[in-house]
Amino acid sequence: MQKNNSVRRYDSATLALLASAMGRMGSGRTFRADANETAVLARQLEYIQSTLFNVEYPIPQALRHVPLDTEIPANAGTFVYREWDVAGRAERIANYAQDLPRVDTTVKEYPKPIRDYGAAYGYTLQDMRNAAFSGVPLDTYKAKAAREAIDRKIDEVIALGDSAAGIEGFLNHSALPTEAVDEGSWLTANADDIIKDVNELVTKVVTQTKDIHRPDTLLVDLSRYQRMATLPRATGTDTTVLEFILKTSPYLKSIEAWDRLATAGSGGAAVALCYKKDPSVVRAVVPVAFDVMAPELRNLEWVTNALCRIGGTVWYRPLAAVIGTGV
Repeated sequence: MQKNNSVRRYDSATLALLASAMGRMGSGRTFRADANETAVLARQLEYIQSTLFNVEYPIPQALRHVPLDTEIPANAGTFVYREWDVAGRAERIANYAQDLPRVDTTVKEYPKPIRDYGAAYGYTLQDMRNAAFSGVPLDTYKAKAAREAIDRKIDEVIALGDSAAGIEGFLNHSALPTEAVDEGSWLTANADDIIKDVNELVTKVVTQTKDIHRPDTLLVDLSRYQRMATLPRATGTDTTVLEFILKTSPYLKSIEAWDRLATAGSGGAAVALCYKKDPSVVRAVVPVAFDVMAPELRNLEWVTNALCRIGGTVWYRPLAAVIGTGV
């Protein structure tokens, strides 16, 4: 769950702006606000923002499946990840040998952008006056809607990237290898065929990394997860396909449902992702998950801007994963 106990406090300049705005009633009427009434309105806005920070929200689904990178500062406009390689090997040597085989390292740098995404919500001056006079807090629905819009955007960009912004995603990254399953759709395949396909995806990762990385997680869409979780392993047994795989696989520790996989493949086809869930393999770059600005007066409305900053997904070890197609 996301929780942030940081609450924005309004300074004297903001309070003065509130007082000035409250004095403009229009229609020949004047509302005279003293310091206490101004403070009431400030507390109303502060209540909205503190609710956004202090209420616990379900984290975006993508961040359940992709380890979050916590090293990139909030103000970064770009970030660079480095890919290291080693050349050379040790050899048998003779006594007094002086010219030992050399090993060396090479590094490639990949600069990636970080983009801002935002949403806004607002309350009219009359909304605020009504709240101040009645003692009833402003409703938080608009503010919560902005928060949810930000969370949905984080989930979308981490999962699928933003090609127009040069950002790559977790499920469709260009470096990920693919493997077509042999036995057809898991929505209609029998138990043995699904188990065979899953084992082949696991083996693919182990083989292509020369047993350096062993996958521990399989992601499928909700429909395929439900079928694996309810299809008996064999007639007359209570053990399901999902239970059997987790019990017998030497590597897989978790099979999880994420409905974005239902359309993440080429042409909107369903895919499965078998990978090692580890920050050394893959990370989500979200330097700012949620922030709100101080409200600003626009005509007769106080508008609050909310934003996040996203850099997408970085696959440091793309061979520690495989996309299963045709599932």
